[in-house]
Amino acid sequence: MIIVYTTCKDEAEARVIAAALLEEKLIACANLFACRSLYRWQGEMCDEPECAMIMKTRAEHWPKIRERIAQLHSYDLPCIERVEAEASAAFEAWVRGETAL
Repeated sequence: MIIVYTTCKDEAEARVIAAALLEEKLIACANLFACRSLYRWQGEMCDEPECAMIMKTRAEHWPKIRERIAQLHSYDLPCIERVEAEASAAFEAWVRGETAL
């Protein structure tokens, strides 16, 4: 099982991305969190509100998820990260069931 993390410009964009990935059975669920991001972009210090997303899925879906987020995202360079995860057997079975293509 893996967790995919990304940030979006706002909750509306995060909902569009999450809905598409859920519809395509690429993720089992997405958690959305309002956050504030401080970062450097093109030589400038930025301080912006964003919406962070944590998504649970199968490792084999990673290439397609990365591609779909990049297609749907408004940023020129979106943060799309993969984190290996372990969960209870029951939760992992649920994730596998929800993401079976």
